[in-house]
Amino acid sequence: MPLRRFGGRRRAAGAASPAVALGGILLATALDPTFSWTADALSDLGVRAPSALAFNASLVGGGLLGLPYAHLLAERGGRAVGVSFGGGTLCLAGVGLFPSGTALHAPVAVGFFLLATVALAVDGAARRNESTGRLTLALAAGHVLAWVTWGAGLWPATGLALPEFVGALVVAAWVWLLGPVPALVDGRTDCER
Repeated sequence: MPLRRFGGRRRAAGAASPAVALGGILLATALDPTFSWTADALSDLGVRAPSALAFNASLVGGGLLGLPYAHLLAERGGRAVGVSFGGGTLCLAGVGLFPSGTALHAPVAVGFFLLATVALAVDGAARRNESTGRLTLALAAGHVLAWVTWGAGLWPATGLALPEFVGALVVAAWVWLLGPVPALVDGRTDCER
């Protein structure tokens, strides 16, 4: 049976991916009384005892849930969008598998934000004649601008947590509402239901 007949399940996995990752991040912040949104990186949650399991498991789970959705994106939004998003979601899982302080942590953390932004930019450029495509381009540009302004010291934070969380919300908004196959908007065909 062709994988495309499971479009609805792949969309559901796409909807769950950011929910699991964001939910785990928020749970981990609640579990760690020492966490600071302005002084820490989100990855600090993955190395401290009260929060490490929730943080790392949610990123691995969220990343793996993104893979079927990446396949659906490749079918419906173009190969470049699906491959870049799929690479990004693998990197998200990698952040949970390789906690801060390990050799692969920085490459997978940067890879997630970079590849997710590439997916948004490629999709937005391809759909620039649609309002959702233009909004996607604006989100991609806003994500880059967030990092540039943080790097320039214009944020009230020295830690990475706030710009990282902004990036995670940008990706979630695209997956759930604005992408070529929005996971929370019911535009399914009969074979996807």
